[in-house]
Amino acid sequence: MNSQKIFRTDCNTCHVTKVKHHDYLKGVVQRVGENYLMLYITKQDSLIMAKDKYAVNVKEAFNNQGNSHNFKYTEKQLKELIEYLR
Repeated sequence: MNSQKIFRTDCNTCHVTKVKHHDYLKGVVQRVGENYLMLYITKQDSLIMAKDKYAVNVKEAFNNQGNSHNFKYTEKQLKELIEYLR
């Protein structure tokens, strides 16, 4: 599965597009770093339970919605998705 298809299948539910209707994904890789973003995409619940400041702030900014990022991607898929988000 290529990165654009991953985005449309999994991310598009909440994020619509990388830039349409919002710009909070713009520059996300540069803001938080590749390694943290991979962790956030696959283990957001764990980060929130550990009271990770960034994860908690994002969750609060979205009114503590029940959905979260706990996707099961291969390392290759994650790297491709992050490259797509650049």
